[in-house]
Amino acid sequence: MFRPLHHWPAIFRSFRSSQGLARPSRRARRRLSRQCLPLEQLEGRAVPSVITLNVTSPDDSGKHTLRDAITTADQGSANDSYVIKIVSPKTITLESALLDLNRNITITGSASGKTTVQRDPSAPAFRIFTVDAGETVNISGLTIKGGNAGSGNGGGVDNSGTLTVSNSVFSSNSAGTYGGGLDNEGGGTATVSNSTFTSNSAGSLGGGINNGGTATVSGSSFTGNTAVNGGGGLSSIGTLTVSNSTFTSNSARLGGGLFNFQAGTATVSNSTFTSNSASSFGGGLYNDATVTVSGSTFTSNSAGINGGGIYKAGGTTTVSGSTFTINTPNDVGP
Repeated sequence: MFRPLHHWPAIFRSFRSSQGLARPSRRARRRLSRQCLPLEQLEGRAVPSVITLNVTSPDDSGKHTLRDAITTADQGSANDSYVIKIVSPKTITLESALLDLNRNITITGSASGKTTVQRDPSAPAFRIFTVDAGETVNISGLTIKGGNAGSGNGGGVDNSGTLTVSNSVFSSNSAGTYGGGLDNEGGGTATVSNSTFTSNSAGSLGGGINNGGTATVSGSSFTGNTAVNGGGGLSSIGTLTVSNSTFTSNSARLGGGLFNFQAGTATVSNSTFTSNSASSFGGGLYNDATVTVSGSTFTSNSAGINGGGIYKAGGTTTVSGSTFTINTPNDVGP
């Protein structure tokens, strides 16, 4: 038989009473249910995109030209990256300088450098490509030809950013000072693979490449490049790594093949130096900084005064597992 509440033991009455007091009324519960948590507006964020720009015209300017594609990329969002594909023209002849590459840009031609971007020989002096600091640029499958930096650096390419070059050819480019084919400025990073540097020239240093920053060269060839002062094939005052590459018939006053000087640190492995010449010292290689050579071959290199193969002007020169044949007037000097 049910007993009224006032007949329940005091302990149960107090427990039920306390539960009742803790529970809000239906009206209060309804009021609480209508409340919404405040929403914080999120900051708008752009999602980076990869934008492809096809080049189908060989003209110097206008729609679907290389100049048009670079201009579009340069004026685009800095959050995006741009892929410029040179689709159909085999040769693009430029009449004036292109805009600097100031976005993250990839430029691709056909395999083995069969797509040519060149300066019109009758046009005023200008280099082919300029990579701005802070940008990442990839170049592949191009022949870069006839660039002329005038009194400046980098006739083919002047790099102050992060540059990767693969399966490309640098031919007949010139610079009044440094880097006839390619100049890697101080603070720049350049990675070159499976590429060819032929008949490039510099008024001072680095007929093929001049490196003032950090450069890595692999599977590449340097043939017939010239520099007035040093490094017909390649010169460096930065950090340089060369592997599985060939230096043939390059010439300079110092270091016909390779010139490493000042604070330069160079590592050369599994490479070949053949028929390079220096009018003074270091037909194959000249070093007055720090160089390590391993597994390499020096053949028929010549110097006007000393060090037909390698000339050790100062610093530290370490050679291991390498061969020297018919270098004149001597293999290693002094």
